[in-house]
Amino acid sequence: MPDHESGNNSPNFIIACRIMDGQLLTVVATLHSNPAGRFPWATWYHEQAPTGEFKQVPGKYREMAIRDTVAKTMIELIRAGRPLPLEFVAGLWIAL
Repeated sequence: MPDHESGNNSPNFIIACRIMDGQLLTVVATLHSNPAGRFPWATWYHEQAPTGEFKQVPGKYREMAIRDTVAKTMIELIRAGRPLPLEFVAGLWIAL
């Protein structure tokens, strides 16, 4: 289910919500290419890491793909310390 603009089968960005310390945390990840085909790594952006943190991506990451333009806007909001639109967050994948 690629939902991005690059035209290939791998997403460039993924997004999810995670429950951390009893609160909902929205994360946006910029995927880093991995020619070996292993689980990719990404820079994860969220309110507790607005400049990003380098972490491995979960196995079902393709199900969490989002459009490049949407991801870039979300990352800009996170970096600026601004809240994400509630109607957008309400429809996100929940990763526990």
